[in-house]
Amino acid sequence: MSATAILPPSGQIETGITGNWTRVRPSFFRGLARHLEYAEDKIFGLVLDSTVGRGRTWEKISWSRLCNIVCVTRRRCEQAIAELLSDGLIRSRRAVTGHGQEYAIAARADGDLTGIAKCRGCGQTDEVDLDLEFIPVPHSFFISLPSACDHGMYLVVKTVVERTMRWDKALRQIVVIPCEITIEEFERATGKKRSEILQDLQKVQAEGYEFIGSERAGRQNRYWARPENFASGKPRAKREVKQPKQRRSKGETEVPKKTIQPVESNQTIRPAEFVTAPCGVCRHCGCYGPMDIIPESSKSPKKPVANARAGPPDQIYSSLPNFSTDHWKQKA
Repeated sequence: MSATAILPPSGQIETGITGNWTRVRPSFFRGLARHLEYAEDKIFGLVLDSTVGRGRTWEKISWSRLCNIVCVTRRRCEQAIAELLSDGLIRSRRAVTGHGQEYAIAARADGDLTGIAKCRGCGQTDEVDLDLEFIPVPHSFFISLPSACDHGMYLVVKTVVERTMRWDKALRQIVVIPCEITIEEFERATGKKRSEILQDLQKVQAEGYEFIGSERAGRQNRYWARPENFASGKPRAKREVKQPKQRRSKGETEVPKKTIQPVESNQTIRPAEFVTAPCGVCRHCGCYGPMDIIPESSKSPKKPVANARAGPPDQIYSSLPNFSTDHWKQKA
């Protein structure tokens, strides 16, 4: 199916993928992507697929495999692994057999998953929409796609995958449901500028890649993932990613930057919490991120509601005289 193909009448595309896929939480696509750099994002996805996707807790991953999938040098992989360990997103230990290291993602603690939580953004304590479902993602998304995409392309494909790929229980396979995605939604999901997103959308739909499809629907475009092409992209050359140095002219002194007080959502959220804590959407401010779940024991008990009954209030009867049996006998 080409990028401009006509969709079926049902609007649902059957991929035929019944196995070899990983259950991924939506927080991997929504919140975590904006907090990870190029190599860290792809290495975390590889550890996730190699452990959770294979039904294992720990998995041994060699340096050569990391370098080939992420398409960076070993030095950059070592820096990314150290950063992920420092942020608490992954764990490592010496391999049980042979040489090397084994890796696992940070564990999410089992606890009360009620819908009452405190939002990190607005501070309101109320019901939230927790993302308790999962996104079915084929293994090729973590193993083959990263080597063919730069960071911008990878984030764009992640955005489309999160919104369009679902598991159909009746068909027992992954299905793709096209949906409208605005450029503003791409900006919020990836953190990229409009011009960068437009270029990345052209790249991921170019001949030889075609990782997503699109068609015009009114004033907006509808997009859908094309998982059958995730493994067909051409791998890019390995490169060393370096941060540019700030250059100052002679005699120029460094002016201290003004510290901007961040909002609560940016100040208290750590990247690891997108993995270890329940995530959801606040109904007050629409903020997505880790939520502080309120345990059942600490919730204030609700006052019992009095049984309603027909008739006027009780105070009306209290002002009336008490007509006893003797009173009616005197009247007689």
